Amino acid sequence: MKNEERIFLFFLLFVAVVMTLMSLRFSSSSRLLPMLSGLFVAIMLVFLLATLYAPNIADWYQRFEGRTIMKTDSLTAAERKREIAVTGWFIGAFLLIYMLGFMVAIPVFLFLFFRLYADYDSWFITIVTPGIVTLVVYIAFITVLRVPLYRGMLFELIL
Repeated sequence: MKNEERIFLFFLLFVAVVMTLMSLRFSSSSRLLPMLSGLFVAIMLVFLLATLYAPNIADWYQRFEGRTIMKTDSLTAAERKREIAVTGWFIGAFLLIYMLGFMVAIPVFLFLFFRLYADYDSWFITIVTPGIVTLVVYIAFITVLRVPLYRGMLFELIL
């Protein structure tokens, strides 16, 4: 495994731990999903990192799985560019949610993703899909489950 991939795994572990720690500041009804998600992702990443630095764990898992879990090939330029782009979109989504909250970040992120990265030519899909996803999230979490979603740093300061 290349150093970039190891660094990326450590970066993801850092993000998962930060997400888990930040969820402790949420209300008791809002913290469960991000806390459990962060813990689950952190546990998986610790296991992956353990397979990199402890050969006996990697050997056990490879026997269990029947194949290698990490590829040893170098990334092509196109693969590296795609991974950098996906990482940028991931960080952008995280920042949007942190600053604007879920209900604003979801449609903004999806609109930008469809327009800039996915390169959809259809304005209909670019506008309607984020609206439908936002409506489903609102109905599912706020109306049905009665889970208050994170409002965002900007709205926390203003309201």
